[in-house]
Amino acid sequence: KSYVKKLSAHCSISAFFDLHGHTMKTGAFFYGCGASNISQALLPRIASLGSRDISFMNSRFKFAKAHNKTARAVVYNHCSVSASYTVECSFFGQQIPDNPNDLPLH
Repeated sequence: KSYVKKLSAHCSISAFFDLHGHTMKTGAFFYGCGASNISQALLPRIASLGSRDISFMNSRFKFAKAHNKTARAVVYNHCSVSASYTVECSFFGQQIPDNPNDLPLH
């Protein structure tokens, strides 16, 4: 928190991302900080359109009191960075589509 506050005194912080790995779901998704602010969903939506690995449908933007001590909440509430997210990424890779023809060719 103190580092972000010092940094924001010298320059504008446009976005904050707290990156997490998880084992319960495949793919990636976002947690935001404000269900009432539609702009919170814009970046995750654009990211999901640009990559099959990111699920907009699994992203969440409601903010419960239990999450007040998360990095995204602290930066959002105390450092005034409205685009503050936790990005959850699977240790198991992307979601496998039902149709094998939908797999990306590398």
